Amino acid sequence: MLKLSVVLIVATTHAQSASGVTAVVGDLQNQFDVIGSLPPDYGWAQEFTIASGTWDIETAMVYVGNQYPGEPSVPVVQIRNSASSGNIPGLTIIGTFTMDPIAIPAWIFGINNMAAVAAPADYTIDLGPGTYWLCMLNNATPASYGEINVGFADASPLKQAGAGGNIVNLADLATYDGQTFTSLNPSVPNSTLLVELDGEPVPEPSSMMLVALGATGLFIFGRKTVRS
Repeated sequence: MLKLSVVLIVATTHAQSASGVTAVVGDLQNQFDVIGSLPPDYGWAQEFTIASGTWDIETAMVYVGNQYPGEPSVPVVQIRNSASSGNIPGLTIIGTFTMDPIAIPAWIFGINNMAAVAAPADYTIDLGPGTYWLCMLNNATPASYGEINVGFADASPLKQAGAGGNIVNLADLATYDGQTFTSLNPSVPNSTLLVELDGEPVPEPSSMMLVALGATGLFIFGRKTVRS
């Protein structure tokens, strides 16, 4: 389970959408050549950072595939805090996402059928600067007993960059055995879970005030207040 197998996976470009939703962390624009299995009660977790701004995370994109149709796996996708020690996710679940198992590419004999699959947020998830973990777990209730594969990036390029932060290919990985997380040094060096978090910036309080003032016809210049 802990071994990563090497294959050639090419991720599709995922750019900013017309609606203004931005790739906050990660980019899914690299070539990827590593996959790992996600059997029942198992999980992977990837550390990431938000460097600046506050972001409303709307969607998690995770590279997955090889879903067995007879017993489809239902992934549990979470953002957790960072534990105070051990280079592993903490106990606090900051946000959850729902990934439709039907959207995961099905297993096809002789190929690795993988794709970036979207998992919409279950509620508002606002993230400010800090270190977090994106967790991909196969422990849904009731259990499906199915297994899927997840995609990993290698060290070229070094970062999966986003507008608010990045996943550095030297950042920590962790595994989950159904009960606890364990820090992992992957057998393929510098491997990072292939994910992207999409969302929109949360306006600063001062910006919100200016918008409100503009709506009432007031504009402030220096110390003078001018009514339009």
